[in-house]
Amino acid sequence: GQRNQALQESQARLDSILDNLEIGIALISPQMQIVQLNRKMREWFPTLNADEHPLCADKPLKALCNDCPSRKTLQDGKLHEAIIDKSVGNKILNYRLVSTPLLDAKGNVVAAIEMVEDISKRLLVEKRIQESEERFRKVFEEAPLGMVMITMDSEIFTVNQKFCKMLGYTQQELIKMTVADITYPEDRPKSREQIGKMLTHESPSFQMDKRYVKKNGQLIWGNVTASCFYDEDNTPIYCLAMIKDITQRKQAEEELRKLSLAIEQSPSILVITDIHGKIEYVNPKFTQITGYTASQVIGKKPRILKSGKQSTEFYKVLWDKILSGKEWRGEIQNKKKDGTLYWESVSISSIKNAENNLTHFIKVAEDITERKRGEERLKKAKEAADAANRAKSEFLANMSHEIRTPLNAVIGFSDLLSSMITDKKHKSYLSSIQTAGKTLLTLINDILDLSKIEAGRLDIQSEPSNPTLILTELEQIFAVNIAEKRLEFIVEIDKDLPPALLLDETRLRQVLLNLIGNAIKFTEQGYIKLSAHKKRSQENDSNKVDLIIVVADTGIGIPEEQQETIFEAFQQQEGQSTRKYGGTGLGLAITKRLVEMMNGQISVRSQEKQGSVFEIILRDVEVHTLALPVRDEAVDLKPFSFEPAQVLVVDDIESNRVLIREWLEQFNLEVIEAEDGQRCLLFAEEYQPALILMDIKMPIMDGYEATLKLKKNQSTQQIPVIALTASALLSEQSQIKAYGFDGYLFKPVSISELLSELSRYLKHKVAEPFTETADDDSLPNLSDIPVEKLAALEFLCATFPKCFVPRGSSEPVRAFVVGFKNKLFD
Repeated sequence: GQRNQALQESQARLDSILDNLEIGIALISPQMQIVQLNRKMREWFPTLNADEHPLCADKPLKALCNDCPSRKTLQDGKLHEAIIDKSVGNKILNYRLVSTPLLDAKGNVVAAIEMVEDISKRLLVEKRIQESEERFRKVFEEAPLGMVMITMDSEIFTVNQKFCKMLGYTQQELIKMTVADITYPEDRPKSREQIGKMLTHESPSFQMDKRYVKKNGQLIWGNVTASCFYDEDNTPIYCLAMIKDITQRKQAEEELRKLSLAIEQSPSILVITDIHGKIEYVNPKFTQITGYTASQVIGKKPRILKSGKQSTEFYKVLWDKILSGKEWRGEIQNKKKDGTLYWESVSISSIKNAENNLTHFIKVAEDITERKRGEERLKKAKEAADAANRAKSEFLANMSHEIRTPLNAVIGFSDLLSSMITDKKHKSYLSSIQTAGKTLLTLINDILDLSKIEAGRLDIQSEPSNPTLILTELEQIFAVNIAEKRLEFIVEIDKDLPPALLLDETRLRQVLLNLIGNAIKFTEQGYIKLSAHKKRSQENDSNKVDLIIVVADTGIGIPEEQQETIFEAFQQQEGQSTRKYGGTGLGLAITKRLVEMMNGQISVRSQEKQGSVFEIILRDVEVHTLALPVRDEAVDLKPFSFEPAQVLVVDDIESNRVLIREWLEQFNLEVIEAEDGQRCLLFAEEYQPALILMDIKMPIMDGYEATLKLKKNQSTQQIPVIALTASALLSEQSQIKAYGFDGYLFKPVSISELLSELSRYLKHKVAEPFTETADDDSLPNLSDIPVEKLAALEFLCATFPKCFVPRGSSEPVRAFVVGFKNKLFD
């Protein structure tokens, strides 16, 4: 009895234990029948029958599936488990079933003990955790930011592809690295400091900008946001960092910083307004110049600076232009805060937004007050210089007139007297007067030329010219001088020289006359050599050439240290005897400047006592293809025989009238004299002369006014009027043409120039000179020629030099006799 009672009590205690368990317990017999269920199992499955299994879809126990854990345990005596889903009502519950064998004393399986746990909630939590992890992983991998997970030792253990792409590493490479490995050295201390604060719970997260080092060594900027994760003990377990690439932003910020500094420190005035003109920004330069602070002008319009010096129309044009989106540039005179006026050079541009709409205007200005003052000073200085130049020009004109007028008489009458005086001593005195007069005339011409060049009033007038003819004529011009000094004159001209080039023949001849004249002056024996050739133009233009002209001599030479200074005005070679050689020191200065004006250069090579070589290179001279005009034969001076005619000479100086009368009466011309323009008008109407020689500067009525009235009067307008001017200024030459003169001559006038000009308007005959065909025996002996006829020969020589220098002759007088023997001795 006690034993059974004890067994029952033990069973009751066991049942109580089983019923108090939170898991279900079932005892399954070898016949697969439920032997016992504890309270939890009965609560879960209250409607079970003895032959039904609670977890197998309400199937009878005998119909359980072959892989049933309990069946397996009964068969092999081992532990088996399974997860079983069971539909209960309108939901599915999840159970974990573990089957373990119940053994007897002999070790035989007598039952299977099923332990069932409701894991529905746990699986749901696990499922949600898994889904959460999957979502996190998806976000982590696909995030537009770099994502990095690091340990508390700063070791990287997870990165996303975005971060790999940012740095150029693979995931496998980054996982082996630490944060310090990819951080720019200067930024590592700050990065460690921020992580340390999270580890010590000072801060659960941080944000900072730092630089990362890419795999290729380049730097990028990243904006880092990092958070720390803790376990249940509040111990940090890992950090999650999100990195945004802000390299472009940093670069833009740097550019903006530089721009801001440039604007703030700009030496230019900068003003930004809205589209209505209200000021939104001014830089410090604005404050410095105007005296207004930024707070005093922001919100106001620029009209506070208006000086009233610009018109309403001026500002209307300005606004119309900038409102159309165009830039306006100009100069404005504004007013400072203290009332002082100042000048600005201004540029106003429009600023547009992304939609191309005007949003602002920006003004960039420079204070040009000092420049304006300088311009005003320059303007006044220029006016003063112009006044000085006018005074200089007037002085030169007056000097030219006052000196040329008496020279006209000195040279003219001395030429006239040379045919009348036979006494050798007196003739030598007269020769000195002639030489001095011509030297003075050369000096005046040189000074005037230099003055014109310096004032920029001497123009180069290029016309088609025959360079070969110009050079060969020089041989004839200097033939007498060469013969007198018993020198050899050599001319070498390249046969390929173009027949016509665009040259200023007058100025080129002036240059060569000076160089050859100097060469003859400074050469006592040997030769003068004139050569010319061409070479290809530097522009490689087939229609242009470089013309090279060389004048060489065997004269006294020039020391090397003086070869530069000889081209300066009023400079002569040191040691040169002025008394012996004469000269003003202007010739080479004028020559150099004329050559440069003709787009050329002149150079010299020389050794003392061995001669000099002057080389002229005229660059890019245009080859002229048209035929050259035939030269006016009247220019080639020859003896004239005029038909009887009246010439009216108008000059307020009697000696000038007398000289011209003496000259003209020798050539069958009658002279009528008038001392001013008023008498000229009367005599012109009364006598109707064939030609009028008109002085310019005269009392009562000058030559300009008289000529103007002559040309307006029908009875006198056809009479040719030739101006006799003592001025060599270009301005007066232009004025002469404007007043209707038919021609002009410069004082002092030579008889050859006068006759040449008269021959253009008066009927005449030219006496052709005879060539030297007779032998020496056929020529008269000079001692047999009467003195008065010999004087006449000398006069003709002075008048017509070209006619009395036949080729091969070295004795001019002998040549004169040959040229005019029939005229004089028949």
